[in-house]
Amino acid sequence: MVPQIVKSLSDILNQNSAIAWATEFNKGYRQIDILVAHLNDFFGNEDEVLPITRGLRQLKYTQIEVLSLIGVKGRVTPQYLAEKTWLPLDQIKRYVSDFLSLGLIEKVSKRSYAPTFWAKYMPKCIISIEAKLADWPTALKQALYNKPAVDFSYVAFPLAVFSKRKAVLSEFQKYGIGVLGISQNGKSEILVHPKHDPIHPVDHLITAIKVSKELSFSNKWRHFQK
Repeated sequence: MVPQIVKSLSDILNQNSAIAWATEFNKGYRQIDILVAHLNDFFGNEDEVLPITRGLRQLKYTQIEVLSLIGVKGRVTPQYLAEKTWLPLDQIKRYVSDFLSLGLIEKVSKRSYAPTFWAKYMPKCIISIEAKLADWPTALKQALYNKPAVDFSYVAFPLAVFSKRKAVLSEFQKYGIGVLGISQNGKSEILVHPKHDPIHPVDHLITAIKVSKELSFSNKWRHFQK
């Protein structure tokens, strides 16, 4: 069903920007079937983007978590980061030094740091899609797991099977999960529109950074223009 979903992306998602998508995107203990990113307009300027993505590519996952906390908070001290992440202060200070050398943060006072302009290169919107033929309870659990880290969380089912299953569709509506009905002949419909909230700001930025980090070098990402 994934090929049919991908074929329908431009129509279903009604994009107004360039889009990139990837299958089997790693998130925590599992993989998201399809992750879609509406790209920021700055992605068209490689001279500006490449220095940022080069810096992001050098980060390990724990560093991305810390950088995301800085990005969301805006201005932090190493002590604050150590308290929030439970990482040793010496380790946090090493991360801060790495971020400074990569141009991802700047020192704004004797003890505090703030993110630089890299945040404007993050995707404008991130969408997850879980594809299932029949197992809707598992699909709901997976979509709920994705929801805090993306703008919109969808599941995709065969249109002919689920378009009339009102009780099942109401379960997804209750939790703000979107439902896509996909048919083999290319007909696709939004059976339930997703809700934007709730989003966890740090989890969302972690996902955005991982997308931006991968886009410049991973061949698993595909693009199509508006």
